[in-house]
Amino acid sequence: MVGASSSSVVNVYPLANYTFGTKEPKMEKDTSVADRLARMKVNYMKEGMRTSVEAILLVQEHNHPHILLLQIGNTFCKLPGGRLKPGENEIDGLKRKLCSKLAVNSPSFPPNWQVGECVAVWWRPNFETVMYPYCPPHITKPKECKKLFIVHLTEREYFAVPRNLKLLAVPLFELYDNVQRYGPVISTIPQQLSRFQFNMVSSSTMELLPEDLLADILRRLSAHDLAAARCVHSSWRAVIDSHRLMQLVQLPLAGIFISFNDHAFSELLARPVPPSAKVSGKVHQYMPTTDPIPVADHCNGLLLLSCAYVANPATRRWATLRFPPPSFPISWTGFPRYDYIVFDPAMSPHYEVVTIPHLPNKGAKMVDARVDGWEWPPSSMMLPVFSSATNRWEERSFERQGEALGTVAEVRQPWPGDEQYGVYWRGHLYLMHLFVCRISLPSAKYRAIKPPDGIYTSDGQERRLGRSEKGVYLASIASSPGRRLRVWILDESYAHPKWVLKHQAELTHILSHRSCNPEARGSWVMEDVNYHFYSDRFPDYSGQAPPEDRFEWDFDNDDVLDMKDTTEGRYREGITILGFHPHKEVLFLSESMRRGLAYHLNASKLQDLGNMYPTRYDDFADPHRLISLAFPYTPCWTVEFPSNN
Repeated sequence: MVGASSSSVVNVYPLANYTFGTKEPKMEKDTSVADRLARMKVNYMKEGMRTSVEAILLVQEHNHPHILLLQIGNTFCKLPGGRLKPGENEIDGLKRKLCSKLAVNSPSFPPNWQVGECVAVWWRPNFETVMYPYCPPHITKPKECKKLFIVHLTEREYFAVPRNLKLLAVPLFELYDNVQRYGPVISTIPQQLSRFQFNMVSSSTMELLPEDLLADILRRLSAHDLAAARCVHSSWRAVIDSHRLMQLVQLPLAGIFISFNDHAFSELLARPVPPSAKVSGKVHQYMPTTDPIPVADHCNGLLLLSCAYVANPATRRWATLRFPPPSFPISWTGFPRYDYIVFDPAMSPHYEVVTIPHLPNKGAKMVDARVDGWEWPPSSMMLPVFSSATNRWEERSFERQGEALGTVAEVRQPWPGDEQYGVYWRGHLYLMHLFVCRISLPSAKYRAIKPPDGIYTSDGQERRLGRSEKGVYLASIASSPGRRLRVWILDESYAHPKWVLKHQAELTHILSHRSCNPEARGSWVMEDVNYHFYSDRFPDYSGQAPPEDRFEWDFDNDDVLDMKDTTEGRYREGITILGFHPHKEVLFLSESMRRGLAYHLNASKLQDLGNMYPTRYDDFADPHRLISLAFPYTPCWTVEFPSNN
């Protein structure tokens, strides 16, 4: 016998005890059986006989043993395992293969593969598909030796299956003598296991940790691992939800999504993070369309995409919004309409999307001349709301709290309003368009909040609403010389919320006084989604370099720029606000679309994020190069997803 255990008793636990997720695809090296045999022949000439190991993983359903099989395509099934490296130990090699095929890429969920005894040995005499449970006596140089080991599963495991494969639990009675469907190796496993005694362990016999002790252990996990732990068992999910542990964990910043004019897809300026927490902005890789799908809005890890899609880049899952939504009355013609997504994973796996009209500028003509006399915002509005819980749109009546700001004619301005940015904070959605509007979807109430004085003196100012460490923030950068930056925090402890000035500085003075720090080279990486997607446009395209493995970027010490009090030069760069850090009082800036900067409000410190100008962007947008939308992105690792795909 070979392996870590030679016991004839095998504990078999219910399939419901185990959690199954997904991970990056593991593509097959061969496209056909003939290709596989040809590659085997080449390897045989180099290395000699092929030795492979495969695992028999047992679970139970309805008190009957089932074998876990990987399914490729619609018909072919195989045991998890694979070829050993020359000189590799069988047990170590099988564990390596199991980690590659089924383990989670997270240090918080280390696999516990308990390899037992070898239950079968199969031989391949020639470079053919036929294998025998013995080596024919006239064969002196067999081409492959395959060994099957029983692998004992513990009562709790978390599996991650490559997205191009399926993991099936197949009962022994289905495998028995079913050579046509499963082949001779798998179909004879029931006979090979007949000498073992199966101990069917039911869920009721498992000892559970006391709730308070389990909660204390779980609250030490990161957001990524805590979300995964919710799926391990219903009791764990109940503890996490009842103790509101997800609300206590800060979602980490993965990077900044940026939509550039004339790009089909939004780009991600990615922050260096450990590989297990890495998120990609390449949503087109798993969406059901090749049409342009830039990001329209976001909330707590979910992206609202154009063409009526919702996606989670962290879990690579998506859903479709049913369209069309209810229409507005004809008198609202001419009002720009924007969709906003509201999602709070600590409260519910479901999200909502609300369509909200914005005021047109004074140059826009209205279908109904009486509109200019309306009070704004109106005392009530009927708004379309999509709920993933019901998978449909409905009209909801929202009532205004507090007073209106004036008539439509008085509130409208000669220039267009602010960009579409929604901020979710403590159950409310905050929008900014000539004023700030606070909306509560559960109570169907909203309130108009006056902006700080002087923020709308001209259309040349840069304005941005955002969420950060202490709540809702508002930043503005004046277009006049000096580029004066002002940042306010919304104080809602009063009957009428008011803005409190947090910080002000002359950005021109700060940026023109910085000098080059040779150690500050900017570590953030632009994914260049559009350049790689449209690679056929560029004859000199050389492919995408593999990303470097880096440690997590430090917001306190990495890539800090020197600030020296030298003679001020003439600063000519354009400054654009990219958004607020969700957990630190840091404002992200773009310098002429070339460099990304992190500006610390409390220390007036600058960090260089790196190059943010997309590769060959001039070929896409010349001469109209601009950023149409940008926001810092925090991933959500919650596995549940309504209308999951």
